[in-house]
Amino acid sequence: MNKIEQLFANNLSWAQRMKEENSTYLKNLQITKLPIIFGLAALIVVFLQKN
Repeated sequence: MNKIEQLFANNLSWAQRMKEENSTYLKNLQITKLPIIFGLAALIVVFLQKN
């Protein structure tokens, strides 16, 4: 598994844990925070591709 695949697998695992602990956590995530989250994800992908 390459670094990007591992990143997505870890993210999926985290999301599943959050859903189990608080079933409304992801639903309550404000839409205004999504650009920040996607921006950080993009930075992580670029970093992983360079390393």
